[in-house]
Amino acid sequence: GWVCGSAWAPRLSPSSCVTRLGAVTDCFVAALLWGRAWLHDQSWAGVQNSNGAAAEVGVDTIYKVGGAQAVAALSLGTETVKGVDKIVGPGNIYVTLAKKLAFGYVDIDMLAGPSEILVLADETATPSYAAADMLSQAEHDPMASAVLVTTSEDIAYEVKEELIKQVQELSREEIASESLENYGALIVAQDLNEAIEVTRYPAIVLSIVPSWNWN
Repeated sequence: GWVCGSAWAPRLSPSSCVTRLGAVTDCFVAALLWGRAWLHDQSWAGVQNSNGAAAEVGVDTIYKVGGAQAVAALSLGTETVKGVDKIVGPGNIYVTLAKKLAFGYVDIDMLAGPSEILVLADETATPSYAAADMLSQAEHDPMASAVLVTTSEDIAYEVKEELIKQVQELSREEIASESLENYGALIVAQDLNEAIEVTRYPAIVLSIVPSWNWN
């Protein structure tokens, strides 16, 4: 007979308090193609750059609300917030759980996990770039995960030094530091084959290979 079940793998889900212009277009372009006359931008409301991006893709209605309460308002409708048919886009753990409860009242895209990134690098990688890539996800959420896998102990050490340096320059230093402390990792592999094998286990959704001498 057949055995049926579910397999879970991490998915990218930045906290809604972080502005991502790409997420604006990701969420809204498809809805506009479906012919929606109006849309709600609840995750990035009040942020000038995001509002500009939303206007560029054709969004004409923006409510300055966010979080789980915004999901509830959009699901059921209120006197001031018009209900929608589908809620999409990234959010923190509270937004994700709210979307789970809202499913059935409205459609949703998916239940996503925290942000995550894995950087695969050899001795030719630029440590400052690798550290910046890791911090690009670590700053999203205290539960985000940023991992470096390298065949070079020197690169691992230099990336660590860059992380210490660069995290102090972030406006979200506290969140990024907590993320790195609890869910970050610097892994040194013996060779390329072991490095690739290591990358298979976390099932991280966003992987970057900044440079590699494949010969």
